[in-house]
Amino acid sequence: PPRAPPDLPPVPPPPDFCEAAAAMHLFAPPEVVTRQESKFAPPPLVQEGVEGLVGEERGIGGVVEILKAKYGCGKGQRLKVIGETGTLLQFEGGKTAPKNQEDKGWRWVLREDEEEKMAAQRAVLVARAAEDARRIAQLAAAKAAKAAAKAGKKGRTSAPSSAGTESEGDEEAKEARAAVKVKGSGKAPKAQKKDSSSDSSSDSSSDSS
Repeated sequence: PPRAPPDLPPVPPPPDFCEAAAAMHLFAPPEVVTRQESKFAPPPLVQEGVEGLVGEERGIGGVVEILKAKYGCGKGQRLKVIGETGTLLQFEGGKTAPKNQEDKGWRWVLREDEEEKMAAQRAVLVARAAEDARRIAQLAAAKAAKAAAKAGKKGRTSAPSSAGTESEGDEEAKEARAAVKVKGSGKAPKAQKKDSSSDSSSDSSSDSS
């Protein structure tokens, strides 16, 4: 008999997006990320407060750093020299390295050299931090100048509108005064007419007498 088709996997529910979170993500102001804070930043050159294994001199009691993954050691591993022969250096843990591989497979680690190296690395970090601070200050100054220009432009656009309202108010006042004058001139003929009628009545009375 034919096999029944396998059941389809359940359909996942539709994603639920928060409008507020989406708006915050879309309209978030950009920020300057320094090299140290970037997720793509390389590991720090100097580890503050962590002192590696260093030696004071070459020879027995000194420290070597393995430059290549060989001699049964990993690259970058530091070992203390506990003995030596005519051709080999003997390290802790029973490991050895040939003396003729100096600066090829291993190197001496001296405190003086390490301090100079760390000082140079700190100088590089300080220079990078100063460059980042200068770049951030320039961006902040440009942003402030842009905001000031925008505010000045807004003030200039509001000034003509206020002048326009003042002119409109003056025109309304003039129209009101003109209306008052017209109204006053309309009352005057009535008064004159009344006076003329009174004069005519007085004249008629004098004639009758």
